[in-house]
Amino acid sequence: MTKNLIFLKLRSVIFLMMLLLFITGCEIDITINGNSNNENTQDEELNDENNNNDSTDEDSNNNGLNEDANDNETEENEVGVDNENSNDSTLEDDADISNENGTDGNEADDGISVLNYLPMEVGYVHNVGGNVPDGFGEFVEVIGAQNDYYLATGGSTSMGFYRLYEVNDQQATILFEANEEHTEYYEIDDFLSAGNMNDAIDYAVTNSNKNFVLLQAPLEEGTSWNEGIITNTHVNALQTDESIVFALLVDYEDREELRYFEEGVGLVGIVHYSQQVQDLFGGAVYAKNIVD
Repeated sequence: MTKNLIFLKLRSVIFLMMLLLFITGCEIDITINGNSNNENTQDEELNDENNNNDSTDEDSNNNGLNEDANDNETEENEVGVDNENSNDSTLEDDADISNENGTDGNEADDGISVLNYLPMEVGYVHNVGGNVPDGFGEFVEVIGAQNDYYLATGGSTSMGFYRLYEVNDQQATILFEANEEHTEYYEIDDFLSAGNMNDAIDYAVTNSNKNFVLLQAPLEEGTSWNEGIITNTHVNALQTDESIVFALLVDYEDREELRYFEEGVGLVGIVHYSQQVQDLFGGAVYAKNIVD
């Protein structure tokens, strides 16, 4: 009986100890799990904050990069506009320079002026003749100028004449001519005797009685006008000393006459080739540049 009681007490003690151990273990597990859950929650919150910060930083960096890219693009566009403006300005400057130099594409034969072959200025002289009949040669000396007008004195026979030329880059024309048989000759002579060159030129312009074109641009073979045609730009022309110069040749078909113009010199020869002349003199008459 006594043994049985002792046994029962031991069992009760053991049961209580096991129950106590069980209860204690559950509290420890709950505490551990609770701390773990809290730590996980804190870790997740920290991660969320870090992610948010990273995202914010990335957005800031991206915005910064975009702003830099936009700034660069804006600068490139500004540079492009500046370059375009600079190019336009350069083209305009070039155009202004081109116009100032007269290189607008209207000059005769790549810039060769009619004045190169009839270099009119005060003091210009041409004298063609030699062993030819009276009236077939020609002497001309320019004595006055006003703009494109050039007043000359000269003669082709024993009588003298006054002649007015108009010469520019594009054309050379005889506008007026009067010899000693004409009243106009003496009107001009009176102006000149009084020292009134401009009045003499104005009188000749006002009383123009000719419109004979000697040369017409462009100075190239085949150029033609009412009075003549350029048949050669580099032909031999004889002088009275039998020397040869290269000249531009014009055929005035209605007048049945050839004229030679040497570049930088002027008129250096006249050939009269009409059938009447040939019949009268046994051939064409060639008035050559007289070389002293």
